[in-house]
Order: sequence, then structure tokens, then C-alpha cells
Amino acid sequence: MVEAGVLGQLTVGRRNRAFEAPEVFEVFGALERCLANPEGSTRSPYRPVPRT
Repeated sequence: MVEAGVLGQLTVGRRNRAFEAPEVFEVFGALERCLANPEGSTRSPYRPVPRT
């Protein structure tokens, strides 16, 4: 997966290595936004606050 560019290695060495895949998180975040609001907008709607 590193060779394909999906993962990036964060640590040096062959033991106890750590990897990251920021693009994967971006894709899942976009999917969650689409599922949360099918219209595609993730901005909060304007809701006036009543004065007390």
C-alpha cells in the first residue's frame, strides 16, 4: 500500500512502524457528510435565536 501511495510511513525502521492515510479519512469524512445531509450542504442552517 505504501508503494501504491495509499499509505505513508511515519516512523523509520522495520519494527514498530506507524503509517498514515489522510486521504482515506477525507473520503470517509465526505461520505459521512453526504449521509448526514443528502442535499450536500454541510453548513448549519440559519436559525434566528429568540430574544429573552
